[in-house]
Amino acid sequence: CTAVLTRFPLPEHLLYGLMRSESFFRPTVVSTAGAVGLTQLMPATAAETARGLGLVDYDITKPADNILIGASHFSWLLKSNGGNLLNSIFAYNAGSGRLRQWKKDSPNLPSDLFLESLSIAETRQYGRNVVSAALAYAALNGLDARKELRTFLGEQPADGSGGN
Repeated sequence: CTAVLTRFPLPEHLLYGLMRSESFFRPTVVSTAGAVGLTQLMPATAAETARGLGLVDYDITKPADNILIGASHFSWLLKSNGGNLLNSIFAYNAGSGRLRQWKKDSPNLPSDLFLESLSIAETRQYGRNVVSAALAYAALNGLDARKELRTFLGEQPADGSGGN
């Protein structure tokens, strides 16, 4: 993960929280929707992201490839969402188009209330799961979980350092 985190400025605890929530760290798991691997990439998303990375030969069942592509995709979502971690988590689960519609339907809500307004229960729970797992990993690594929660809620900027 260190090389990936050097390339994509994501908090390490976020990446671990994402993988725990997506696959429970099982590299070859395939969801009923067809998402594959640790970061549960849809093959079309993986192919598009891999092209952007200049990868020709990759295997999304291999942890190194899956984490690299998943981190790149999440980094793109984070940039697309102005650094808002929680909105990027929602987009990772439900897609950017759906996130745009939710933002249009419920403008100007604080992040915690916005989570509760989402029309898909799975995405609401997914947001809670990723944040909870990421905060647990942050605390296990000696970071201030309250500070990290404020970052997830958009109350302070995500700088990618995670306080390390």
